[in-house]
Formats: sequence, C-alpha cells, structure tokens
Amino acid sequence: MTQSHVNTKAHKVQRIFFLISILMVIASGLLFVIGYISAKMVTQAPLFLLGFATTFLYYHIAHFIFGFGSLIYYVSKIRKKLLSINVVRTIVGIVLTPISAIILYAAILLIALTNCST
Repeated sequence: MTQSHVNTKAHKVQRIFFLISILMVIASGLLFVIGYISAKMVTQAPLFLLGFATTFLYYHIAHFIFGFGSLIYYVSKIRKKLLSINVVRTIVGIVLTPISAIILYAAILLIALTNCST
C-alpha cells in the first residue's frame, strides 16, 4: 500500500469517526430532551427508549476505545505523515464521546425516573 493511499484511507476513517461522534452528541441531546420533557409533564416515557439509551451508552465505550486505538495507530504507523493527516478530527471525536456519554447518562436517569411516575 502506498503512503498516499494510507493517507486517503486515514482521512476517510477520521471523517467517519468525527461524523459519528457529532451524531452521537445530537442523539444523546435528543434523548435528554425527551427525558426532560417527560419528567416535566410527569408522563411515562416509552420503555424502549430506556433500553435503547442504555445500549447506546455501551456503544459509547466501544467508540471511545476505537478513537484511542486509531490515534495510537496514526502516531505509531503514520508518524512521518502525521502533519499531513491532521488528527484534530480524531482528537475532537475522542473528547466529544465522554461529553455525549454524560448527556446520555443524564437522559437515562430522566427516562428511568419517568417510568416511576405511574
């Protein structure tokens, strides 16, 4: 594999990782809003949301580990071309994952509390 092919592949992986990180923050925010609205209205949130949110929380762990693994790969294998790769997207994705997990954890608590309302 040539170095330019590795750089192109690394750029695609970084772009996808970053977009998934952004979508995770948005999805966690939406779940938080649903939990907050349900708690304010004192209505029971659908139970499948709680199951989805807890499963989604486990995905955050895998996403975070993949981010660190890819960052280690970029630093160790493509060290010579590291400046041309621009690992900022990967680092931002790694930072956004715990933020999204915290928002999601609050959403899980709110959704679980609404299931105790009846």
